[in-house]
Amino acid sequence: MDATKKKAVTVAPDTASKRIKLSRQFSAKRSRMEALHGIHCHIPDLFGDPAPPYQRHSATSRRAAERIAPMAHTKRGEVLAFLASCGPNGATDEEMQRRMPMPANTQRPRRIELVADGFVKSSGKTRITRSGDYAVVWVAC
Repeated sequence: MDATKKKAVTVAPDTASKRIKLSRQFSAKRSRMEALHGIHCHIPDLFGDPAPPYQRHSATSRRAAERIAPMAHTKRGEVLAFLASCGPNGATDEEMQRRMPMPANTQRPRRIELVADGFVKSSGKTRITRSGDYAVVWVAC
């Protein structure tokens, strides 16, 4: 299947109401963050693709994707809002995971989705991680 084609997903009524509730919660979080950090973050609607990607050969990956589906858009929003608050200094994946805090298996896929959708990009810089390796510094577009 072509990677650019998206699979149609039917959203059950109870899932739709959960998404509305989560959207309201995200808006409140964004407002609190803007007030706390004194910044205005224009965060676009991140409901575009409600089905998070998963490894097709892995039943556990599929179950994890199904479990996080109702929250994926808010997690993307949290990652984008965090990067926007970092400004041009940006953050590496490790820094995001440590400072947000968010587990690597949640943060990294959301950042990858934001890169694919054009909301986040590489700054062209790298920083040394705790393990001594170099990591890309990501910034909000």
